[in-house]
Amino acid sequence: MNPQLQAWLFRIFGRERHISPKDCVHYCGFRYGTSRFNPYQNYIEGLVRGEDSKTVRQRFVEFLRHYRPEHFGEALGVNLSRKYPLWLYPWGRRSGSGGWHSMPEECPDVLTHFSRQGISNKKIEIEFRWLETALTSIQTYGFRPERFNSFILARKLERVGGDSVYLILDGNHRISVLGTLGIAELPVRYLQISTVYEADIEKWPYVRNGTYTREDARLVFQGYFHGNSTGRTTDQPAALSPPTDYL
Repeated sequence: MNPQLQAWLFRIFGRERHISPKDCVHYCGFRYGTSRFNPYQNYIEGLVRGEDSKTVRQRFVEFLRHYRPEHFGEALGVNLSRKYPLWLYPWGRRSGSGGWHSMPEECPDVLTHFSRQGISNKKIEIEFRWLETALTSIQTYGFRPERFNSFILARKLERVGGDSVYLILDGNHRISVLGTLGIAELPVRYLQISTVYEADIEKWPYVRNGTYTREDARLVFQGYFHGNSTGRTTDQPAALSPPTDYL
């Protein structure tokens, strides 16, 4: 969705709820606010511990070079019966992008999109800047989304039993900081109409049309609750474009 349109929709129709960082999850299934692996939060934790920034950056780049999922199950660390395209959500209405592009510069995000030609250093530098700027801002001013128009936007996923997680659409870098600093609650905005209910699994578009088996659809859904501990999907590291001295 266009970022400007998304921001407008959430401003007009969004509901706000205060939740724990532990209730938040990245597209790739990495949970926040816990001791489990999360590349963004691990980066912030290293800086807060006082580690040398070069060491922290090298560790993040090493993760990127080895996290190269070919299909959705691999991305989430879930064993599915088929190899579904990356980001083909069983409850969605749009086809998955596949997550792979011809050139590194075409990838909109280095954690969720990939290229056979390697990883763009420019994109990596942007991640460094976003993470470090989020840390500096929150340490200096606190988390003040009203002042800086930096609301965290999410899609709510709700289990049959009623418990929920919030799939973060915008705000992953900020939540990494808040989770690291031990913030108990944070305000998240979501659209009630886009909430995904496990109880409606038979009605999910890609289950209804047979693209997903019911069992695989549920495993994808549950994957965001269980969390992803997969730090690497390949032993063959991706090249950096252009080559650099990160490692």
